[in-house]
Parts: sequence; C-alpha cells; structure tokens
Amino acid sequence: MQGKFNTIDAFGGSKVINASTVYFDNQGRFAWKTVKGGNTAWKPIFTKSAFAGTYEINAHTIILNYYNGVSEAYFFGLYPKDNMHFVIGANHFVPLKPI
Repeated sequence: MQGKFNTIDAFGGSKVINASTVYFDNQGRFAWKTVKGGNTAWKPIFTKSAFAGTYEINAHTIILNYYNGVSEAYFFGLYPKDNMHFVIGANHFVPLKPI
C-alpha cells in the first residue's frame, strides 16, 4: 500500500473535529498524525518520531510498529470497489492525493 490517506470524524458536536492523516510508503513505513481542529497540512517524518514506524498487514489486521518500541494491532479492511479506501480500527480512510 502506498499513499496519503485521511479520515475526518466529528465528535463533541459540530464544533470539534478529529482528523487523522496516515502516509504509507512502498518500503513498509508509515507516519501518522491526528489533529483536533485546525489545519491538517503536514509532511510525514519517518525517523525519530513517536508517530512513525513500520507496518505489516496480515489478513484483516494491521500491526503498527512505532520507532519508539510501541506496537499496536487494529482491524484492517479494504473496500473492494477500488482497494484504496480502507478501515483501520473504526476509522474510514480515503486517499488524499497520489504520491
């Protein structure tokens, strides 16, 4: 999987927005950013970040191995229509732009 993907989920009424952006590269790395309100413009940083690391997908599980030593496993599912829209945990991601 490769590209930059975004999800926006409203919570706490219409005044607060939770936006997550994840970037996957063709070397098996990811960078993740979550913003509560405001602008989500951002360039991924893969090294020395608590929000980046490597990933692996096994069936319907994605395992995120952060560079700080933390690992997390979530449900993962691709939408069959185009294999570019997917779910991580309970968040639905859509492609932002080709890289």
